Amino acid sequence: MIAPTRSRGARARSLTALWVCVLVGACGDDTKPTPIDDTPAPPSVAPADAPELLIVTIDTWRFDHTDWSGLHPAELTPHMAALAERGVIFERAYSPMNQTLPAHATLFTGLSPREHGALENQYRLHERFDTLAESLTQAGWNTAAFIGAGVLHESTGIAQGFSHWDLPPASELEQLGIPERPASAVSAAARDWWAAQGDGRPRFAWAHFYDPHAYYRPPDDALAQVPRAATDALIAERAPRLEVSVSDLVLANAWHDYAGEVRATDAQVGALIDTVLSGERGANTFVVVLSDHGEGLYEHGEASHELTLFENQMRVPLFVFGPGVRAGERVATPVELADVRPTLERLVLRREPTRSAGRDLSPALTGGAALGQRPIFLERPHLAPERVRARSRSFLNGSIEGGVLAGVVNGTDKLLREPSGTLRLFDLLEDPGELEDLSSREPERRRELERLLEAWITRRPTPELGSGASADEEHLARLRALGYIK
Repeated sequence: MIAPTRSRGARARSLTALWVCVLVGACGDDTKPTPIDDTPAPPSVAPADAPELLIVTIDTWRFDHTDWSGLHPAELTPHMAALAERGVIFERAYSPMNQTLPAHATLFTGLSPREHGALENQYRLHERFDTLAESLTQAGWNTAAFIGAGVLHESTGIAQGFSHWDLPPASELEQLGIPERPASAVSAAARDWWAAQGDGRPRFAWAHFYDPHAYYRPPDDALAQVPRAATDALIAERAPRLEVSVSDLVLANAWHDYAGEVRATDAQVGALIDTVLSGERGANTFVVVLSDHGEGLYEHGEASHELTLFENQMRVPLFVFGPGVRAGERVATPVELADVRPTLERLVLRREPTRSAGRDLSPALTGGAALGQRPIFLERPHLAPERVRARSRSFLNGSIEGGVLAGVVNGTDKLLREPSGTLRLFDLLEDPGELEDLSSREPERRRELERLLEAWITRRPTPELGSGASADEEHLARLRALGYIK
């Protein structure tokens, strides 16, 4: 268990003291340093009718591996599909970056990776950034997190604000072979905690499931529920997108095992949500289910994720239901993970959202209001060419470039800018597989998106390379075991 971090007020007082010291020249050897107030401000008492909150994040879960997408011939998510129909499904939700820590940091801060600075899994979210957990803890909620893998170890800063942090020690996790635990263990821990809380405070739990992430080891019963013929049919349909350097059997096994992991996770997420909704406050509970990013599965030349910004990795599942949320609704307007923080501030904390890179989606959730069009920005951080080669199983058009890869989605248009400056334009409506580059044939469309992307990059310069990297050797070892770094 960890204690909540310092309040924003305490941080502000510390910074004020520092600047007074500098400005008046009172920092010499003859002056005692100004004490720093590390005492958290007393938490508020939540209103008696305060709603409860469950956030479920499923690592590496592709949008096309949901039953509501209609894109996979097998039934993979029956439990979550039934729950999604109780609320609003966002059909085009985007992750800002296809790495676990950066995406989750955006989810909880409402800031883009360029703003919060946790640009890779070996970086750290600085404590100066307030998280949703901090806001809820300070407002009187009982907060807890249940983590599926060591990539989100508390040393990354993602734990700040949670009163209870549930991640077994590395020695226990490594008995499983790599530092992760199965969906069944995450679900059981979260259900036990939820049922045991009885002090009257509203609860907020975050459950992080890691199973669809490589390495794929689905339970036999879940794998048996995914017909192999369905996997083969999907591979045949996706053949134009597949650039592989492995045998047909290895390719088929990857797609089938991945689907089995999704099916197994669905059952455990369903069990957790059933527990949460069965309590006396179940009708006053918001549930948010989403993914941090997708998976390559050899589409566009990448087996896992991190290297490219195609839809299979950046478009993620997202649905929300709870008190006042319209049932059976679907939203086709693009949204992003940064939108979740301000939306929950409005729905759960019932206050004006703090500054965010995202926007409040509650009008669409509760009133059915149409969301206005706006650009969504995507990014892969600077990756050295040797790292690209180490993570790539095959090559996209001969090579995947090192450096910063950026993109923008505006309506159904999507522009990718390679590190070399090469631009590629796709029409996602006519070409959902992103196979036809329209950049030379549609110069006006290309220039419009290029202006949007350049303006965004100018407003949010990338932090100095490595400035946020503070992982210790123990965490680096966890990342190596999970396959993130060599």
